Amino acid sequence: MPEVAKEITKLWQGLDASEKKEYDEKAIERKKEYDVEMAKYRNSPNYKAYLRACNSISGVGARKAAAKAKAKAKTKVKAKAKARGAPAAAAADSDSDVMGSDSDSSSSDSDSD
Repeated sequence: MPEVAKEITKLWQGLDASEKKEYDEKAIERKKEYDVEMAKYRNSPNYKAYLRACNSISGVGARKAAAKAKAKAKTKVKAKAKARGAPAAAAADSDSDVMGSDSDSSSSDSDSD
């Protein structure tokens, strides 16, 4: 393949400006045709369905769905904690530790001097 590319490059460089201009004009015309066809394709129902599918898998739709599921799970956890009688906020602000020891006593009051 590299040999072919080198040969084509030599041929292109061997053309004079008027011959190159002919090919450049064809390229410009074909690019315009391509742009028109691409615009039609992007407005087609099939392409729009494809975009929706892509977005639902990995795009904005997927991120929104994941965030919604996370928020729903968080709400569920809070509801369960409230139903058990242990409000989540009150449990975090509690002065007592898990074992129920007195948290007000300080280590300086100990008799270990």
